[in-house]
Amino acid sequence: MVGTQTGGPRRRGVKHSRRPALDVNTSGNRWVVYVRLSRDTDESTSVERQTEEGRRWVEDVAHGIVVAVVVDTDVSGEVSPWKRRHLAEWLETVPPQPFDGMVALRVDRWARRVVWFSSLLDWCRDNGKRINTVRMNIDPSTREGRMFAGIAAMFAENELEVIKERAQETRDTLRQMGRWPGGRVPYGRVKIHLGHDPETGKSLGWKLGDHDHRCGVIRQAADNIFGLNGRPGTTPHAEVQRLNKAGELTESDCRLVDAGKEPKGTKWLRETLVRILLNPTTAGVITDHEGRIVRGDDGLPVMIARPILTLDEQDQLRELIESTPQSETQRARTEKPRRKNAGPLTYVQHCHECGGRTYRDGSTEVRNDGYRRGLRYRCPSRSKGLDCPGVNIVADPVEKWAGEEFLKRHGSMAYVLEEHVPGVSYASDIKAAETALDELEADRRAGIYKGAAVDRFRTQHRNLADRLERLRSLPTREATTVLKDTGRTVATEWHRHHELILRSSAVNDKGEFIVDDPEERKALRERGEQGHNSLYQLFRVRIEVKRAAVKGSRSFDPGRLVFTYQPEEDPEAAALEAIAAEEATD
Repeated sequence: MVGTQTGGPRRRGVKHSRRPALDVNTSGNRWVVYVRLSRDTDESTSVERQTEEGRRWVEDVAHGIVVAVVVDTDVSGEVSPWKRRHLAEWLETVPPQPFDGMVALRVDRWARRVVWFSSLLDWCRDNGKRINTVRMNIDPSTREGRMFAGIAAMFAENELEVIKERAQETRDTLRQMGRWPGGRVPYGRVKIHLGHDPETGKSLGWKLGDHDHRCGVIRQAADNIFGLNGRPGTTPHAEVQRLNKAGELTESDCRLVDAGKEPKGTKWLRETLVRILLNPTTAGVITDHEGRIVRGDDGLPVMIARPILTLDEQDQLRELIESTPQSETQRARTEKPRRKNAGPLTYVQHCHECGGRTYRDGSTEVRNDGYRRGLRYRCPSRSKGLDCPGVNIVADPVEKWAGEEFLKRHGSMAYVLEEHVPGVSYASDIKAAETALDELEADRRAGIYKGAAVDRFRTQHRNLADRLERLRSLPTREATTVLKDTGRTVATEWHRHHELILRSSAVNDKGEFIVDDPEERKALRERGEQGHNSLYQLFRVRIEVKRAAVKGSRSFDPGRLVFTYQPEEDPEAAALEAIAAEEATD
């Protein structure tokens, strides 16, 4: 829609004044026709109608000339005239063209707030401009005209309030029915039209459906933060980096694509991801205009779509996110520094002198003899100021020796996994019902339920109380762990991971790596080493490294290594030892 129209042919079939055309530069009778439309659609003809009636008034009543038609579409009458895209240009000290007056169809086209209309009148009076309306022909330049214009503005403002109240009531009713009340569609959802009433032909409204791919993005991000299946949990910052690296479209770009436009390539931000994860619509529920979850007569949240995350999962996410530092600087202050080259003996190998863990660091470059001489395991205790001489040992031979010793002891054993059997608990449902009951009673005390709404409060309260009593009476079962035989031996599983390590360094006849991509080779080796590490920790393996005969030497010697097992954790024994140690010091 063009904001300003100047000159241009007049429409056919419309009677126009036969007066001679006035000179555009004629001072004192140059008019701007202002057109405003709250909502513009392809079927709307309001812009053309307002323009034609404004032109006719200027020519037949004011006997002037139209220097411009200023059009603002999709603009509410509640918006200040100085914040409207096109009208604001003509309220500047130097407008696009000289003019002497402005005219609109009605007072409500200028503003639906008395304060904005009064401000516009003051501006026109201070700048020597006239302002008129076509309907009722109100001329605010006279005392009577200002009075009628003020009254018309008051009625326009009252009409705006009535329209807003009706729209709010309609949205509240739609929410209560589980239908989408309108507005921007949340990320992960799509609008689905419910069709038309066969008798009246009226629209039945809209509901929210799932966008499968975007729902998967939300679910994966939440699962990664939770750290399921034994994996450590990530952070929203790490998930944002992963999404940006994968080229996943952001919420704003998805909105552009859905509208048939080109995406701008915006990047994911931590705040955006957190807002999406914790959005009530992600849990399938909807909130009212005050931000409270909408509940049905049974007191439970009204479901407007299938939950991507449950409300209980959102509460857990909120706790995790709030306890996670937002910036890298804060994270560096509260977390241990991340160590590179974490090898298969991480958390397994210890210093024989102080008992502390050894860590792998150094270069991963492979030398001519096949070993990565720059890669070592070392005890960091001495560098931390602890009383330990420190140990160093080259990494590759130790890892090979540890694998051989492990297979001698456990290779022929059946590879058995622990499988978690979830329990049956209604704790989250009971908590949700208690929260809903508390909120309902708080709203009652705040006086929200009055008059006819009291009956609704009683119905919701009774249904919630009955549900709470029923949930508390249901039987529960504790979660258990069972052993599952995989049908493989420990050696088979170890070699399966070892194959990945071999693939990462395999070369062809020409001495070239079979896997070309260095990042892929690195990922293969890391997967294999993590698999070995998981097996060692499953059997509680502990390897201790003694000091070398030559001080500071990192050379490999099987005599320096001790293959043993981690002690079983016994909380009661640990408590007794602590008491004995305390008594010994008394």
